[in-house]
Amino acid sequence: MNYSPELFVGRLLCENSRDIENNTDKLLGYERNPGKGDFAYLKKAFYCQSDQMQDDNQAQYLISTCNDVFTTNTVLSEYPSADDMNPLFPTGTQVVDSMNIAHYGYLNWMGHGHPFAIATKTDSIQKANTYAITSVQADTIPYIRRENGNGIDNLNNSDYPAIVYSISCTITPFDIYRPVFSGHPNIGQSFTLGKDYGGPALIGNTRIGLTSSSHNLQKLFNAKMKKYSLGEALSYAKRDNNYTKHFMSMTTNLIGCPELHMWTNIPNYFGNIVKTDNSTSDTSLSFTAYSDTVEVAVRDVWGNDDVALYTFHPSYSNLTIPNGKGKLITLKALNHIPEILHLENGSAVVHGRRYVYVSSATLGGEANSTFTVDNDADITIEKTGVLRLSSGFKVKEGARFVVR
Repeated sequence: MNYSPELFVGRLLCENSRDIENNTDKLLGYERNPGKGDFAYLKKAFYCQSDQMQDDNQAQYLISTCNDVFTTNTVLSEYPSADDMNPLFPTGTQVVDSMNIAHYGYLNWMGHGHPFAIATKTDSIQKANTYAITSVQADTIPYIRRENGNGIDNLNNSDYPAIVYSISCTITPFDIYRPVFSGHPNIGQSFTLGKDYGGPALIGNTRIGLTSSSHNLQKLFNAKMKKYSLGEALSYAKRDNNYTKHFMSMTTNLIGCPELHMWTNIPNYFGNIVKTDNSTSDTSLSFTAYSDTVEVAVRDVWGNDDVALYTFHPSYSNLTIPNGKGKLITLKALNHIPEILHLENGSAVVHGRRYVYVSSATLGGEANSTFTVDNDADITIEKTGVLRLSSGFKVKEGARFVVR
């Protein structure tokens, strides 16, 4: 089998449109405004380990791969030891409470697992009396001690979305592979699709993980996520993994968007942005950024919906975008808040169904021009700023035009 990737794959385990909306909200919140401007949490990482993972001190090995990323590392371990016959700490509720006291950008859950739960402490090594964090708060979860407050739906991080990497077994299978594991969302579903908690992405096992080698794959991922998207980082880690390559490559999967970049520093903003449309319909654009590479996406939202992608390397860019007039332009760079430029369209005739996400927009307003939403159009504009409908803007009878 060739482990060099041709495609970077992520999955969403959705059952309805609400699930899709919830994940989209988390994704936009994480990319556009993590912490509602309180970015410090992105530099904090959380680890929960028990049993063999604790005996092997795997959390510390993982922390060592990210010393240049996270300034705060919190580790919760079984007390007094991983193989104690009656450990005193931590229960699942204590783990959830710890994640609520201080918010974290990177969550690492390292205990034995099944689709609904990840163990936080057990008698001896996974013998009995299992306490765990669970996918949702529920009266009965197979094999798990009942607690109040141990469901990850008790997380209070709706404004502080996080990324999870868990080496626990079978926490996010694509299928319900045993009848006992039905009736609840699995860990990956709950974290990525729950409405007011969790985050946009989780990397976890769809079948069993391996206590001795799963963390080696994560160490490779940690090194690569500093530069690459989640999908790229996981794929390149699998390619370079020398430990049980085939097994780990198959069972470790990304739940979430493969193009999402994890924040590895306090976010920067693009600065000094100047956009000018000239008489030839080209657009001149200049900006400053604190990155070696900037991607500029140009989308024809009112025409064929084509997207052109330009990549620029200097920290200060002055460029010309062919036929950029009237197009939606987005700037993206590593550890930068994406910048969606003001959308200006003086003249267009819009047909069909379209969903447009903008910061602000002006439709109509150019001399001797019209912006017409034709009678076969179904248009939704979601905005974070101001929408101006100027002279020449028209909506024909029978059309649908929605602003959110």
